[in-house]
Amino acid sequence: MQWGASLGLALVAACSVPPPFEWGGPRPVREVKRWEARSEGGRVGEVLLLEIQNPDGVVRFYQVQNGRGQWLGYIDDQGRVYQRVPFSMTETFRGILPMEKALALLYEEPGRIWLSSAGSRSAGSAAAKGR
Repeated sequence: MQWGASLGLALVAACSVPPPFEWGGPRPVREVKRWEARSEGGRVGEVLLLEIQNPDGVVRFYQVQNGRGQWLGYIDDQGRVYQRVPFSMTETFRGILPMEKALALLYEEPGRIWLSSAGSRSAGSAAAKGR
């Protein structure tokens, strides 16, 4: 009788384990809007609002680029700030901040950063690129 209960418990445990993650391949990424980022000293880069088209729904985030178009980090819809680590495929979580403070952190500017509309690209979708 005990082996039957143990077998039943093992079957329930095996059935409750979620299936392993399956890579679904790259997802389409769409640029929604683009802003020019400026400080007291002038233009420091651009901020792009991007959408990743996932089967479960759209994921929106702000990509922060310097004046040469290099990716400094990103900010998600919840205000979580991630800074890219140069020459690495990793990023560092820097905290949950309001947009103005997050931009100052990523641009490493002590003063205020403000955004001016740079328009939106009409290219529509771009292939998802590896970070």
